[in-house]
Amino acid sequence: PLLNRPDFNREVARMLALDERYGGTSSVIYINFENIETQDEHGAGAADEILKFVSDALMNKVRRSDVLGRLAKDEFGVLLPHCSNENAWKKGELLSTQLYDSLVKVWKGSTRPEISYGAYTFNEKEEIGAGLKQAATNLTKLLKKD
Repeated sequence: PLLNRPDFNREVARMLALDERYGGTSSVIYINFENIETQDEHGAGAADEILKFVSDALMNKVRRSDVLGRLAKDEFGVLLPHCSNENAWKKGELLSTQLYDSLVKVWKGSTRPEISYGAYTFNEKEEIGAGLKQAATNLTKLLKKD
């Protein structure tokens, strides 16, 4: 299930505690949709339909061991347990590309979806908020040419 921000933060803290105790490295992917609000021009609730579509698509594209959360209206986080920084960036690009390719089929209007993603690998005894903030700071815009 898709967690809200407080529940996501709690699960990230739990996984980081396990990493600290038993060894391991976890990474987080931060995904931002920059122009979902343009969908509201096509009827009440159109943006909400897109966000539900994105949520369902994300749930089908991550491992069962990953933790998925909606951090804000158009922001999502994915915790990847036992995942290196390099692999987190690869997964972020793959997820963003797959989401884009799925979204263009249901997107309304002349604009195209704009997706940015960032990744961050947690260090020992690091605060969750600092890691999420760094992932958001590391955002890279997905460049798709149709």
